[in-house]
Amino acid sequence: MVLLRALGLALVLLHLSGTLEAKLHYAVVFPSEMRCHSSEQACVHLSGAEGDSRIQVTLNMAERNSTVIERNLRQKSLFSCVTFQVPPPSEGNEEVATMEILIESAGETITNSSKVLVKRRRTSTFIQTDKAVYKPGQTVRFRVVSLKENLQPGENQISVIQLQDPNKNRIAQWLDVTLTQGIAELSLPLSPEPSLGEYSIHVGDTVHYFSVEEYVLPKFEVSFQFPKVVFFTSEQFQLKTCGRYTYGKPVQGTYKATVCRKVIRYWWGHNDDRSDLCVDFSGKLDQSGCSTLTATSENFNLTYNTHEMGLEGTSTITEGGTGVEYSGSGKTIISSVVTSCSFLDADSNYKPGIPYSGTVKVVDANDDPIPNQIVYLTSHSNEVNKTLVSDENGLASFQLENTAEWKGQLSLRASTTTQDAGFDFLQGRLITPNDVSASLMLKPFHSPSKSFLKLHSQQGALPCEGQRDVRVEYIIPNSALGIEVKHMELHYLVASKGSVKDSGSVEVPITSEGGGSSELRGEVSIKLTLSADVSPTLRALAFISLPNGELVADSATFKLQRCFKNKVSVGFSPDEVLPGADVSLQVQAAAGSLCGLRVVDQSVVLMKPDKELTADQIHNLFPFPDFGGYDARVQDSDDHCPFYPWFHRPMWKRSIVLPPWHMPHEDEVDVYSLFKDMRLKIVTSAEIKKPLRCREPEFALQYNVLAHPRIADAGDGLVRAMPKAVGVGNELTEPAAEIIRAYFPETWIWQLEPVGESGRAEVHGSAPDTITEWNAGAFCMGPSGFGISPPTSLRAFQPFFVELTLPYSVVRGESFTLKASVFNYLKQCIKVQTTLQPSLELEQEPCADCQYSSCICADESKTFYWNLKASNLGEVNITVRTEALNTQDMCNNEIPIVPKQGHSDTVIKPLLVQPGGVLIEKSHSSLICSPEGEDHSKTEDISLNVPENILEGSERAYVTALGDLMGTAMQNLDRLLAMPYGCGEQNMVLFAPNIFILQYLENTHQLSPEIQTKAKGFLESGYQRQLTYKRNDGSYSAFGSRDPEGNTWLTAFVVKSFSKARPYIFIDGDHLNHSFSWLKDKRQRSGCFRSVGKLFNNAMKGGVDDEISLSAYVTIALMEAGLSKEDPMVSDALSCLRKAARKVSSAYTQALLAYTFTLSDDTKHREKLLAKLEEKAVRKDGQLHWERKPASKASDLPYWYRAPSAEVELTSYALLALLSGPNKDLGKASEIVNWLSKQQNPYGGFSSTQDTVVALQALAEYAEATFSDKGDVTVTVTSKTGFHQQFHVDQTNRLLLQKASLPDIPGEYSLSATGSGCVYVQTVLRYNIPPPRSDATFSVRVETQPQQCPQEPMKQMGIDIYIQYTGSREKSNMALVEVKMLSGFTPDKKSIDQVIRWNNFIMWSETQTDKVTFYLSELGRHPVNFSFMVEQEVLVKNLRPAIVKVYDYYEPDEDTGNIIQGVEAPRYIRDP
Repeated sequence: MVLLRALGLALVLLHLSGTLEAKLHYAVVFPSEMRCHSSEQACVHLSGAEGDSRIQVTLNMAERNSTVIERNLRQKSLFSCVTFQVPPPSEGNEEVATMEILIESAGETITNSSKVLVKRRRTSTFIQTDKAVYKPGQTVRFRVVSLKENLQPGENQISVIQLQDPNKNRIAQWLDVTLTQGIAELSLPLSPEPSLGEYSIHVGDTVHYFSVEEYVLPKFEVSFQFPKVVFFTSEQFQLKTCGRYTYGKPVQGTYKATVCRKVIRYWWGHNDDRSDLCVDFSGKLDQSGCSTLTATSENFNLTYNTHEMGLEGTSTITEGGTGVEYSGSGKTIISSVVTSCSFLDADSNYKPGIPYSGTVKVVDANDDPIPNQIVYLTSHSNEVNKTLVSDENGLASFQLENTAEWKGQLSLRASTTTQDAGFDFLQGRLITPNDVSASLMLKPFHSPSKSFLKLHSQQGALPCEGQRDVRVEYIIPNSALGIEVKHMELHYLVASKGSVKDSGSVEVPITSEGGGSSELRGEVSIKLTLSADVSPTLRALAFISLPNGELVADSATFKLQRCFKNKVSVGFSPDEVLPGADVSLQVQAAAGSLCGLRVVDQSVVLMKPDKELTADQIHNLFPFPDFGGYDARVQDSDDHCPFYPWFHRPMWKRSIVLPPWHMPHEDEVDVYSLFKDMRLKIVTSAEIKKPLRCREPEFALQYNVLAHPRIADAGDGLVRAMPKAVGVGNELTEPAAEIIRAYFPETWIWQLEPVGESGRAEVHGSAPDTITEWNAGAFCMGPSGFGISPPTSLRAFQPFFVELTLPYSVVRGESFTLKASVFNYLKQCIKVQTTLQPSLELEQEPCADCQYSSCICADESKTFYWNLKASNLGEVNITVRTEALNTQDMCNNEIPIVPKQGHSDTVIKPLLVQPGGVLIEKSHSSLICSPEGEDHSKTEDISLNVPENILEGSERAYVTALGDLMGTAMQNLDRLLAMPYGCGEQNMVLFAPNIFILQYLENTHQLSPEIQTKAKGFLESGYQRQLTYKRNDGSYSAFGSRDPEGNTWLTAFVVKSFSKARPYIFIDGDHLNHSFSWLKDKRQRSGCFRSVGKLFNNAMKGGVDDEISLSAYVTIALMEAGLSKEDPMVSDALSCLRKAARKVSSAYTQALLAYTFTLSDDTKHREKLLAKLEEKAVRKDGQLHWERKPASKASDLPYWYRAPSAEVELTSYALLALLSGPNKDLGKASEIVNWLSKQQNPYGGFSSTQDTVVALQALAEYAEATFSDKGDVTVTVTSKTGFHQQFHVDQTNRLLLQKASLPDIPGEYSLSATGSGCVYVQTVLRYNIPPPRSDATFSVRVETQPQQCPQEPMKQMGIDIYIQYTGSREKSNMALVEVKMLSGFTPDKKSIDQVIRWNNFIMWSETQTDKVTFYLSELGRHPVNFSFMVEQEVLVKNLRPAIVKVYDYYEPDEDTGNIIQGVEAPRYIRDP
């Protein structure tokens, strides 16, 4: 017997031979569908042959014929199966071929044929991600695996892999990806603010989905458990609420729960005085962290249908000691079902004369088995009338002996009542009990001689190893056997997914016992070999060839466990460790396998367990539908009644009425249908089909189907409707039933590991510090194919540990209570001592009742308290150490133990002590150059002066030195501005500068892998985020779809930046083309561009020059994006700009035009514009720049003065024009750079978005033009009080940021530089002042709600903000409102989302732990207001006011133009 090799199916053939009349009978069996380049089997059975015989079976295809079987024989009978190779289809993926049969015996020649379908072998792909849900900013790790249908490695290379966001934008793409043993491993970091929703990875037709969502990280999870159903007559029912920490241990605390039955709302506006029926519960959790609640049914009126037939509830658990609260919910249905019956694995046909056996299962409304239940088994015509009783498993087996008396179809019914309850279970509004019965329609098996076989199946899933005996029962009338029958054999075949895999024979004894018996009865058994090849289904069929040509048959089905040839297992050693301990993960698989390992926090699995990779998912990659039938193209032509379609006009113009006689009666089962169900073709001399009986017209229904041009006549052309197979790789996601309340995102191990020839591998490492359970799994691909391990786990746990509860930050002078909760999960008591390490920033206040040593017994916790006051500024690490004491003091009448491992636990948690008030940040930058050969040093004086009203101790200052002009920007690519990045324009400041820096470092041969990785990461993140501002028409706007239309200026900016980024990251070309088309549609007849959408920056709103500056900007962007000056869009715009250049008077527009004509090689117009700019240039102290008109107001502190954003931008455009021409004017450029470098902020950026982008582009051009790999400079910083600090800068450390704090504030310092080369030196001064009050630009008022002290302790507080513009212009640019949180409070995310939805003037928000920023498109003279909620997480006393700051994004210093208001906490919160 050959080894079983595929999923599948068993087929049994029963052959009879005797000495009856010699007549040749034959049967040839082969698959109806075959896969090329694979082995298939065809089987032949002959009986009654005379003399020399020959059989030949040939597979005929368009381009080749293949011999399948060719045998010469002299014996009278033959049963044999032959293996053959299937050639590929001639064209395409499929071909209809013909299996030709030729038999020659005793001068007789028999030919026959049947169609088969030859297909190419399928290859499928699946995708595995490390998690199903990600947070913004996390990295998506995924694997792409290609498999052949035999589960061997599939493709070696994949041409393209794409990743799409929820808006169907391609945010990443990988080309020509090489697979190793069928596996590729890739990753993509997500943007910190991506589009939330469902993302998809596309590989050909395979799509894998994952979600990006925001989560709050809870300490514990709350469950509220309801019974599966509540029976409507029950007097009471049990509920259970539990609190569990993520590592599985119980929460100690209290609970409050509410359970409701909601009223049915029939329609809106219906006047109904009914209300929801609700009951409240409260109490204390027991030692297991749970509490069982008993609900009384009468409170919910369960016997009436006036309310919904369901219950739902919410439970809130408050952790003891800390007051931390979390909630969970649950629900159930109210059922009127008393009992429910069903037939288990029942045969759909019966054989007259052979007993029919089966099983009925009886369950209650909870789906629990009902033992000792009476079940009435009856039939419609009273052929069956039995009373059964269920066993302890709710099962009632039966065997019906009188099948010989049954006529035609038989309807069986199983019920616990003798009457049919029907569906009328409501009498008025009163609910009545309902018993659900089961029905089963049995069809008789067709046999002219009344000969039958019965194959007995087995319940349950069989293992994938070993053998099983299968009983075959038979009944054959003597009249069909003949008189001299002396020998019978049982032949059987084993098949998988329609392919024959195995064959064999057993002898059937023939006895003369029974005297004058008229029939032969008995049974034999065959052995089925079980293996992974035939998982998960085997079927069986038996047939006997009678002398009159009849075949008698039966079939059965056996289910196997899902398994694979490649046996994979993983395991930890040890399987329970302390956090941080050494551990090894052992992997075992077939030799030569490559394994994909995955170890994630257990909560990741619990998030969406349906997304886990399973054996079922792999098997379903190659679906073989379990329903029977042939492909329509190889369907036998005589299966149907006559079919003469005609068009039926009244309903649809192209509908067809199928005449009634097209539908045959399906009232019997025959042998042919058994082969057809298994998708095996049989060509035989036997009569295996029941007589075709067509329906009479008067009994038929009229069917309407859509006409199809391929519908032909009554033969092979008819296409039958078949259930649609599940598409490979399409993964369906059901919506989550409940809000997710716990998510721990950490992926510990994600790597590919080869196991080598030994079949074993070991991965060593340290367990993470998380106290949790780690879920491990692996799949492997090797020479024996694919395999997947069952999941295993590692418990990272500590016998006792401490958790700290403290605020994120406090203001100096505020007090708070530090809480340390110690948990003991040993089975014995321990006595612990907790110690708070002292710090300079915190003062410990007296606490008379506080104790820091205590007994803690099994599964108990204890919370220790310290009252602390923030006294000094800075970030302090709060350290609490807990130690189990070795003492003889008794705890609960037992001596406490000291655990051998983990006898102490130390927790360090940061706390930020802030000065309060408003941060003032000033910087002074200098590019100091010492030409080679000069002996004297370059010197500069620095004066650190601060105002008198600074907050005590808040002043700090430092000085930095860098050997590269771009160095500061390189260090701060993620925060070039000390401002938010919440709109589509501002986001580009995180994107575009990376391009200039990469280009500069590449061209100067300074690019290191670290900087490249960092910059590319920012580019990928910025690209994803920018796509969230993309509109459907291809344009971009500041707030994407929330804006009424796209923005010309921003779209050009994005096109330019995306085009320049293409050498470094994937940019979807379709996005660029879409944007180009949108810009093309925004041209005027003159060739210039129309201004569409809102310009938030008023610097580009300069009256007459407005359209020209915009057109110049767009033209620059198009040329920098790669369009040539001959492109019609560019050439038309240049023509328009040439005409307009003569009348332009604004320095800003002149600078833009000068750069435009420089890029287009228009020297004439370039020189004219540069000459006009020269007339307006401002020169002073070796510096050169331009000012806008009117000139900006002089600063009171000129040393720290920074120019307005527009002046930085126009000066940068002038610098670009000087550096991009044929002859670079480096002398004038150096004067401009001297001025520009002094405008930089401490992070390497400037004041706003555009000035930062343009200035950094210009500075990068200058840095590249003046780059030298030589230079050696020493910078010395000194003060009159004795401070002395030296920085040495040369080529080995030119990109290293050297930094030193300046201790004396106020103070006078001196900088000097000696040597040769340039050095960039920056001094930064920071201090805090009380909130200044100025209504010159904005007016703001802040209120808190409720204003009066409530009776219950407050956990939430409302903040109402009223603002308006009061400045000199008609309205502001884009305005930002920054709301700092009171210490111990955090913003409520849901209420902030509501602010965005309910207020159309608020376009965006950014939420941080201690601050919320709202973006307003503009503010006018009319006041506006909005409100949101904050939540108190930690109680802080002596609360200082929080700050609300309102300012113009593009003019943050206009007229000291920000208004700052303190949020004063209500007295009931400030002094509780």
